[in-house]
Amino acid sequence: RGTAMIFTSLKLFSALIIVGACFFAGAALADAEAASYRQLSGMLALLAHIRTRINYTHFSLEVIFSDFYDEALEKCGFLGCLKDGRGGYSAAFCEAVERLSLTGEARDALAAFGRTLGGVSMREQYAALENTEAILQEKAAHLRESAEKKRRSYRSLGALTGAMIAVILF
Repeated sequence: RGTAMIFTSLKLFSALIIVGACFFAGAALADAEAASYRQLSGMLALLAHIRTRINYTHFSLEVIFSDFYDEALEKCGFLGCLKDGRGGYSAAFCEAVERLSLTGEARDALAAFGRTLGGVSMREQYAALENTEAILQEKAAHLRESAEKKRRSYRSLGALTGAMIAVILF
């Protein structure tokens, strides 16, 4: 009787560990999905920073980029690549865009914007900046909604998967 109770307790504890592990695996997957949104938000902050600097100062791109920081862009390697400026800031920006987890229209818009850096007039640069911001803001709104739904879904699916595994095993 005592052995059966210990065995039942161990089974329950094991089942809780399985459910918890699957829940946290789902949460980790959701966080990876949210990285795109955080990077996109960081890019919007960078574009706003560039716009402000273009409007009020005539600093070089080196100065504009050197005093900008965003955790998501630093974490993925974008800022390190950009601030290095190897091959010029236009080439560095385009190379840095490749480090982002963004895809499709957002990546294409950023690459097109990067190709204009330092190579066009101030008016053309500002127009390219506004166009890129508009595209990214639309994408950010969509990603924000989708990221929240996916976060809840992945966590729930993780917990349900863990519960299913526990039921099958025990």
